[in-house]
Amino acid sequence: MKNRAFLVTALTTIAICLCGLTACGTQPTSSSSEPANNAASSQSSSTDMASTQTLAECMGTIYASFHEFDEGIQSGKNIPPTMRFRVNAGADGAIHDQDEIQRMWKRLCEMRVSKKRAENHSADSVTIVFDFDSGTESIPFGFCGTSFVHVVDNEVYEMQDPSALSALVDEATSLIESSEPKVGAQNELKEENGAYFWDADGDGSKEHMWIDFNNNGDEAPSGMRIRVFGSNFDSSAYLDGAYTINSVRLNKDEQGPYVTLDYDQGDYYSHDHAAQCTIRVVDGKVEIKQL
Repeated sequence: MKNRAFLVTALTTIAICLCGLTACGTQPTSSSSEPANNAASSQSSSTDMASTQTLAECMGTIYASFHEFDEGIQSGKNIPPTMRFRVNAGADGAIHDQDEIQRMWKRLCEMRVSKKRAENHSADSVTIVFDFDSGTESIPFGFCGTSFVHVVDNEVYEMQDPSALSALVDEATSLIESSEPKVGAQNELKEENGAYFWDADGDGSKEHMWIDFNNNGDEAPSGMRIRVFGSNFDSSAYLDGAYTINSVRLNKDEQGPYVTLDYDQGDYYSHDHAAQCTIRVVDGKVEIKQL
């Protein structure tokens, strides 16, 4: 009985030791695999960084004034008043909110693109444009879909993360749609570097409308020349006795789209009389009607 008890005790002791050795043996294997994975991840990240560049770095080699333009936006000291945004067969408009313009510029500049030019992709299919306009200079970011950036001429580079650009396109589209002037309460057009944009002929594309003040001097009444032009027409008309634009509002009736111009009217001696007129395009010609 004593021998049998001794044998059981010995076997139990051996089993415990074996379990301990097994546990000790698996621990180094588990801990040693984690650094290997981290090293692989770090190596992959380093490879990505080496083969890509930020969009800011890419654009900085093309535009001589890019770094100064970028510094003004990044610091918030010189943010452009307008960012025009266009997607072929989609959104087309402008964003004026300074915070949004700065945020989108930063997001674009941080995106990474390949350092190697995409030799087998044409630059003819630019479909997305973020155009930052300071009034004296414009820097556009043009993309061929969400997979390639078109820098200048035929220089096309592959985007590292098309989904990041796609998300920004969705955000800009939403902002354009929510701020777009509409017939009704929210219908005032904002001036963009001296121009107003609206679909004057109802074809779905926006035309330019320029309103130039004509100072006749010598005690003669001044006025404004109103020019509306697009891909299908270019027409002008003259508004006598007009001095100051107060607002331009978008409207529409059974004849189609038009704008209502609120302005100050008068002559050389006095020109503070509030007046209104409508401006519309009929058969490619600008027509002005006093109200």
